[in-house]
Amino acid sequence: RRSMSEPVATTYLGSATVLIESLGLRILTDPVLDAAGTAWQLNKRLASPSLAYVNQQGAALPVSALPPIDLVLLSHDQHRDNLDRAGLELARRAGQVITTPAGAQRLVARGLTQVRGLEPGESIEVPIRDGHDGPLRVTATPARHGRNGTRWITGDVIGFMLRHPRWGRTYITGDTVWFDGLEALRSSEPLDRMFVHLGAARFGRGWLRCLHWSMSVQEAVRLTNTLQPRRVVPIHFEGWSHFTEGRAEVTRAFAHAGLEDRLERLPRGERVA
Repeated sequence: RRSMSEPVATTYLGSATVLIESLGLRILTDPVLDAAGTAWQLNKRLASPSLAYVNQQGAALPVSALPPIDLVLLSHDQHRDNLDRAGLELARRAGQVITTPAGAQRLVARGLTQVRGLEPGESIEVPIRDGHDGPLRVTATPARHGRNGTRWITGDVIGFMLRHPRWGRTYITGDTVWFDGLEALRSSEPLDRMFVHLGAARFGRGWLRCLHWSMSVQEAVRLTNTLQPRRVVPIHFEGWSHFTEGRAEVTRAFAHAGLEDRLERLPRGERVA
């Protein structure tokens, strides 16, 4: 039997960076911790001013305010709105980092030794401090960071499904758009919370501007109807120049779909039980 008695505390730092504290673990997702003002390129091979993206807000808390991190869940390492310089330095000190196999190779080459790469469908068990009811199970989930055929631009991405008997199931989408592979995550087992990467990120001009590289609010509504999570936590939708859908669009789309009661809006920088 599953018990939801285990408390969970979350602190949203901005971008896709969330500190999750539960089961005696401190888990940090996609650490983006640089100050505002840094500009990056979507892809070094396609360097262009129209493909740049700028950190407009910075993290809600400085690195010095964060506790020691046991586990970093890194959906991908190749974009700086998911891993920046300060986030990389924090990852060096974390107990363990889980990311894509290609990302793990790159991070090992940069001196990280506690990195594990997972393909979608692969799992790892993370010991918890009291050991009661077993470890936290982390499974990599499929993600596609753009429409079919654009992987050569974006690179590999994964999401994460976290499960523990005292905690239920939590899904972190990673940077993805809707695609049929997400249907496979449907389960008869309840999904307690879903952290969904939004923003409908866009770059360039003309026809390129028509493409989005992270989930739109309409896709998030479709994913919610498909997976039926009890709570939906929007992240990765503010603080960067390439995000085109923000808090207002999220609220409007979920209200129109009759799903507003499932939304859990995290304030930046505040620890929420």
